[in-house]
Amino acid sequence: MKSLLILVALIITVPMAIEAKEIGTNGFYISKDMTTYTAADVPVLLNQMTIESPDKNILFYIHGRSQTLEKEWNNINAIEMTYNVRVLMLHWESWNYALGRPVANAYEASEQLGLGLHQISLYKQANYNYFQDHKMFIMFHSMGNIVLKNYVKKDNSIQDSTLFDTAILTGADVPFTGHRKWLSKLNLSRDVFVVMNQKDLVLLASTAHDYVDLNLASKNDDRLGLGKGLDNMLFLNSKTAPNAFYFDLTRLSGGDHRHYLSNKQEVEDLFHFMFKERFDQIPLNYKVKNNYFKF
Repeated sequence: MKSLLILVALIITVPMAIEAKEIGTNGFYISKDMTTYTAADVPVLLNQMTIESPDKNILFYIHGRSQTLEKEWNNINAIEMTYNVRVLMLHWESWNYALGRPVANAYEASEQLGLGLHQISLYKQANYNYFQDHKMFIMFHSMGNIVLKNYVKKDNSIQDSTLFDTAILTGADVPFTGHRKWLSKLNLSRDVFVVMNQKDLVLLASTAHDYVDLNLASKNDDRLGLGKGLDNMLFLNSKTAPNAFYFDLTRLSGGDHRHYLSNKQEVEDLFHFMFKERFDQIPLNYKVKNNYFKF
């Protein structure tokens, strides 16, 4: 099994070696252009989005390992086309080399996350009436969840469960072991959703990477986004964070990793539900125990 996972890792990552190195700049971005903004600009950007799109909700998006800024900029445009949102993105240096995992960069990006959250909090307080009938969400994808984990463990200064309507952790490329402790401290939203897929090829490759990187702290640990640690339902309560809902998409997603841009309608519908539009109840059939939903 270990050899198979390493093979998957090589198949996925080696072709990237011939591509150009990440050229993007750390900062905040919107879909209109690829201008780089600082955390101090966040209120201006939010105000611009509310004026331009008064019928849209707002998503704060923290991406995962990605080689170019242009790729993530295209992704936020695709998100806006699919869901009823305008997107504010925190872009961080999420690429070092083809077979690398820029964990240290994700730790550094948590400082920018904290600054961005502070500005969002100030903006919402100053525009209380607007957000009585508009929603705001935050979504962390893949290694973007390392940014979140480090923020919660090192800063976590924003304690406001009404700041976001939903926090989504999707394809989380962080260790499953120990996640309950730090995720339980997350207090940014009314709802917290963890989206998992045991067949996620990118996370299987990430796990395989640990077998050849002896310096990685998460060596030999499965990823939260795989959700394999929830297989034993007998000990479910001790493994899940009590403030989160866990959505297992293994049956639906195949080897997919970027679930929110899935070409499968059922998966897209579930994200419409998490973004609190179109569906008032979970639109798919599922089995549930406590806070663990298996579709």
